Amino acid sequence: MLKKNFLSKNESPCYQLYVGGLQGGHSGGVIHLERGNANVIMTRVYYHLSLNNIEFLLGSFKGGLKDNAIPRECVSVFASNDDFKKIKEVVLKVENDLKEELKESDEHVFVRLEKVDSLNEVISVKESQDIISMMYLMPNGFMHKSLKMDLTNISLNMGVVEMNENSIFIFQFVLQWNRLKMNYQTN
Repeated sequence: MLKKNFLSKNESPCYQLYVGGLQGGHSGGVIHLERGNANVIMTRVYYHLSLNNIEFLLGSFKGGLKDNAIPRECVSVFASNDDFKKIKEVVLKVENDLKEELKESDEHVFVRLEKVDSLNEVISVKESQDIISMMYLMPNGFMHKSLKMDLTNISLNMGVVEMNENSIFIFQFVLQWNRLKMNYQTN
């Protein structure tokens, strides 16, 4: 949880990122289809901004509706003094990579970047990058299946991410079928 003292006044240009065009679905039922997760994709966009030495200050991050559903969309607002053309190039590169990677499972994926009027408070560059780095390293998706039943046995889903004026919540849904229960049901 972030404390209020991490927020500071913002005077930098502001931008909104929107990830959409994804199918989503129940994380236990379709996660093995490797559909895109909007929260994970948004994190990836920010991670690549960092890799390209673009500094950003997070102002908001909201994606997903339920922890056990694969998020179809995510919206985030940030501030940056870096060149808009450079930011847009990185976003387009990530979007093109995603379109290729997800062409079989989520062919309509898109990442939209727009300038927005203002953002009153933001998290520092360091805190923003630390949050994104942590989220980028969080495991997500299909992990293991039951060979006996051909079902997803273990999966992880970054289902809901919500940042407000004094905190950020990341809800990671862990699905692990009880092996004893599964054995009982199959006998």
